[in-house]
Amino acid sequence: IRTSITRAILEEPTLRDCTLHAYHKGIMETLRVPPDSKDAIGVTVVDGVVELTGHIGSLSHKQLTGVLAWWAPGSRDVLNVMTVEPPEASNAGEVADALRLVLEKDPLIHHADELGISVRQNHVTLSGAVTTEEERRQAEYDAWYLVGVRDVVNRLEVRRTAGRR
Repeated sequence: IRTSITRAILEEPTLRDCTLHAYHKGIMETLRVPPDSKDAIGVTVVDGVVELTGHIGSLSHKQLTGVLAWWAPGSRDVLNVMTVEPPEASNAGEVADALRLVLEKDPLIHHADELGISVRQNHVTLSGAVTTEEERRQAEYDAWYLVGVRDVVNRLEVRRTAGRR
């Protein structure tokens, strides 16, 4: 699980300027230290539970890192306790932007740009059309994976002709 998560972080272009540490049985392994790096991500995995520590420059990067951890095969839970520096207050627009970014990166989601995302008081509503039930479920999971989301209403419809061909 740890290897899958660290590989995903290392390969994610928006996180390329982050220092990355992986912890195993209390021993830290440094996997990347970019020049002039201000952000640092720590990854610890114990019995399928992932803990993300460190500090990062934006809420959307924190959210994306958490979702990459959730996507790792075998991940049972993710505790995303990274701090955002400078601090940013979470708001509906930030949650919607983070979810849009995640849906665009999710290989199981097609035509993410055509899906509707509404956020109000950390309640997410998804709307639009997808091509499979799996895609519908995955979009909902992606919303749940974001820190602070309290409820997800999935109004996505499955249509074989959803999106552009």
